[in-house]
Amino acid sequence: MISYLRTNFYLRNILFIFIFLTIITSSVYSVPCGSFISDLNRKWEFSEAWQFRKGDNLDWKELQVEETFWIQRNIPDYGISKTENISGYHWYRCKIILPENFAAPIQPLGIQFGKIRDIDEVYLNGSLIGKTGSLLPNLDPDFHRERIYSIPTNLLIPGENVISVRIYAVGKQQGLKTIPTIYNEAELIQKQFSSESIAIGFGYIFILMGIYFLTGAFIRGLRAENTFFGLFSISIGLYTLVRTQYRYEIFQTFQGSYIFELMILVPLPALFINFLIFHLNGKRNLFVIGLEVFLGILFVTIPFIKTLSGWTLIIAAFNYALPVVFGIVVYYIGSNFKANFSKLRFILIGLIGLFPTIIIDSLTALEILSLEGTIYFGFFFFLLLISVQLSEEMVSSLEKYIAMESELIQMEKIKTGFLLNISNEFKTGIEKIALVVGKLNQTKKLNKSEKPASQVLDSQLRNTISMIDEAILLSNIEEGHYKIQHSHVIVSEIIMDCIQLSEQRLDQKRKNLHVSIHPSDANVETDPVLFRAISRNLIENAFLYTDKSVRIDVDFELKDQQYILTVSDEGLGMNHFEQENLFKKFIRGAKDNIIPGAGIGLTLVNASTILLGGTLKVKSAEGMGSIFVITIPTESSSHSKEIPSSPKKLPKKKVKS
Repeated sequence: MISYLRTNFYLRNILFIFIFLTIITSSVYSVPCGSFISDLNRKWEFSEAWQFRKGDNLDWKELQVEETFWIQRNIPDYGISKTENISGYHWYRCKIILPENFAAPIQPLGIQFGKIRDIDEVYLNGSLIGKTGSLLPNLDPDFHRERIYSIPTNLLIPGENVISVRIYAVGKQQGLKTIPTIYNEAELIQKQFSSESIAIGFGYIFILMGIYFLTGAFIRGLRAENTFFGLFSISIGLYTLVRTQYRYEIFQTFQGSYIFELMILVPLPALFINFLIFHLNGKRNLFVIGLEVFLGILFVTIPFIKTLSGWTLIIAAFNYALPVVFGIVVYYIGSNFKANFSKLRFILIGLIGLFPTIIIDSLTALEILSLEGTIYFGFFFFLLLISVQLSEEMVSSLEKYIAMESELIQMEKIKTGFLLNISNEFKTGIEKIALVVGKLNQTKKLNKSEKPASQVLDSQLRNTISMIDEAILLSNIEEGHYKIQHSHVIVSEIIMDCIQLSEQRLDQKRKNLHVSIHPSDANVETDPVLFRAISRNLIENAFLYTDKSVRIDVDFELKDQQYILTVSDEGLGMNHFEQENLFKKFIRGAKDNIIPGAGIGLTLVNASTILLGGTLKVKSAEGMGSIFVITIPTESSSHSKEIPSSPKKLPKKKVKS
């Protein structure tokens, strides 16, 4: 027990000492001007007994001045004077007394004044140590920068030292808002940065939220509500960032940053109202159009206004528009409120939290209040709730889309099965007709006039059977029912047979067709059905989509245990949109309506190539022709002769297998 009490006593003493040291090291000494400063390593605030005088005389920066007409004021001393016109120059002076043998501070000193309206110069013992804004050659006020100026130690002297502040007020506001503080300069800067780190963090969060919803809007087909909300969120993020000292990292002058701030602020109501209208499937009325015109005029006017009075007028006009914005928002929310409640529940809660912060921020901008930073929390709360609302709807839409897609897939299977049944029946009939035609040709001796007709009929029957076979083949590949059967294929026979079939069916005698097979007697191990389907459709496509006079090249090459089939033409080519839908089933271009085909040829080529483990590359542009390159690995390849040094050009004439 005694041991426990002794331990408890020691712990309490240690805690007391720690708290005492913390208070001592972090304490702020608030003293009036004229006080004795014993240690420059401590933090000193000077809030009382400042000398003040209206007017301007550069001699007032000196250590000794005539003090008859100076009056005492305490800091903060800021606002609109009701008894005198304070615009123009006015001065503040504060004396501090250092010991005869004062020690230089361990760390460089700084003095913080906060924000000053509008232009200032700060002197120590008659020497300029910092200034913000300028009057000449052009008026350049800056009422947003946090003033932290370095104090050169060599300017400090034993005894009396004087800090003089020369201020030029452009408008009716005047004075010092923040109690001047002398302390370690690095600590003052760090404290200032820390005080705005939350606002900077919120700014980046708002921008990222906006980018997320803008990206979603483009991916989902440029939905207007997501687009306007994304722009609204990004604008709020930029507005938040530019309201901090971060503005000086982006803009060289305060004037440029403040114009940008106003140009971000003014369109915000229009962006939000348009988001709300599209979110509720409403229609824009005359009040909305009138508000947009008014805000548009303000927006266009802002870049041409360079004076503080003009900026104040813009802010006032914007504030007068806020009740109209509020009325429009209430109107759209009130219209069909019950029907739209599910879309409004989170937005309403967000608005309840947002509007008070907007009013406070507007009054702060007019310097009627001094409650900076509330707008960040209001916007974060508001945007977060809207994000929840939109995210819920995005998830709901995605679930509906998945359900519809499942239904479409099921319907596609039913439709494909129905078409396959009809195709099989149709194929059976065509095969019987072809059999009869073949027997007639064998039993009856045809004269010269009948032979061409018989050949055309035979070609059309073969092509029809081939198309039906390919439709069934594509279905089997897509359903995963097709099994690859490798065998040795004589390349030249299949390619020339496909060319012959295309010439007969389309009645085209190509004089500008070039076939190159390397080696000429190439014999590859692959699936003959898939290889024929690939070759036939690529060659026939080249015939279909080019004029008879246009050059067509069919090239085959064995290389590194793979074969490469290239079909190219110098025809009209394809644009970007046509290439995007090139391998989609049943989709054909607008100009394809007069060209025969079912719209599955290239789909089958692509599916067959993938099934064989190969790749298909397309290069095309309007007016530049098209090139299709098929690359497929092969188990083995052979040829009866040695590979020639250069590819052998085969004649255009058909070759019988």
